[in-house]
Amino acid sequence: MFPFDQQQPLVTLSQDPEHKTKLNQHLSVLTEQAKAKILEQQRKYRERYDRYRTNPIYKINDIILVKTLNKRNKFDIRYEGPFKITQQLGKKTFIVQHIKKHTLVRQVTIDVIIPLYERKRMN
Repeated sequence: MFPFDQQQPLVTLSQDPEHKTKLNQHLSVLTEQAKAKILEQQRKYRERYDRYRTNPIYKINDIILVKTLNKRNKFDIRYEGPFKITQQLGKKTFIVQHIKKHTLVRQVTIDVIIPLYERKRMN
């Protein structure tokens, strides 16, 4: 005779009839807590970001430099230009044209451009 020979033919497990409802409520609470935490972290991130951000305003004919995006080493140039703003497509999107190479036209966003100011000559 082996131990498994004496096994009862039918095994029943007791289950709480409210188990599914309780589990859904618990998951719902966890989801709401996660959403609240994400929104709080986003607010803090935005606050830190905005603290040091300037909001430059560019106009047509402003002279600017465009940040070089594909730098391979620290000696590569950081900015290209000078460019002149020829058109504003949106709140933060511009069409710029190179000052000397007039065929070089680009669409750029406000985060990759910096203003270029002309020095006043002292006579």
